Amino acid sequence: MKVILISWTNKPIETIYWAFMNMHNKIPDNLDDIKLSEKEKENFLEMLLIQPHQTVLEFVNTVWYLDGVSRAFQQQLTRTRAAAYSIQSLRIVNVEEFADKKQYVNVNYPLYHETMKVIQNNYKKLIENGCSVQDARGILPLNIYSPITMAINLRALYHMLELRFCENTQDEFKEVAKCMKKEIKRKIHPLLAKPMQPICFKIGKCPSPVPCSKYNFEKIINQDISKWIKG
Repeated sequence: MKVILISWTNKPIETIYWAFMNMHNKIPDNLDDIKLSEKEKENFLEMLLIQPHQTVLEFVNTVWYLDGVSRAFQQQLTRTRAAAYSIQSLRIVNVEEFADKKQYVNVNYPLYHETMKVIQNNYKKLIENGCSVQDARGILPLNIYSPITMAINLRALYHMLELRFCENTQDEFKEVAKCMKKEIKRKIHPLLAKPMQPICFKIGKCPSPVPCSKYNFEKIINQDISKWIKG
């Protein structure tokens, strides 16, 4: 799996500070004129992230490259609407060696790998017999890899990750979330990675209708939800 932060807004903390201060104060014409110590940055972000008006986080944009991730994961990823996505087109790209190259999520069952080979071989036969790539893709598995480019602002990223750090999240998405946090911490600033945690840590309660067994937060939903969520 590759999770790479490709680009981001220059001087992100200063940009957030500038946008916030603009609502209440006179501001300089140049971000270089904003001089904040590390302690001031920490205090400012601490104040900002505990109050409800966080639209200024939208002024920081990030662009990501994800590879070695499945189409199944991408269906969950794109539920976050406040983002832009560019996903490899299996309508055009021929992936007739995906099983030989192990370009799919690895599930440790021999029959699973055998099935991937069968799908690959039948996919190749379809194309060899005149079927178009866009029609042959219909038999490809959900766990096949496809690279994706995503653009997302910081506010939307925080919201996405506070949901996907939940223990109930699919392992593949949790791994992507952890990698994203590391990239933000390493490439931009550790302070901007600090809010990336499960939503239960943020609000002190569990909002999930199906709580995990790892944390013992008070439940928000206490009614019987079996009539809506069935296994």
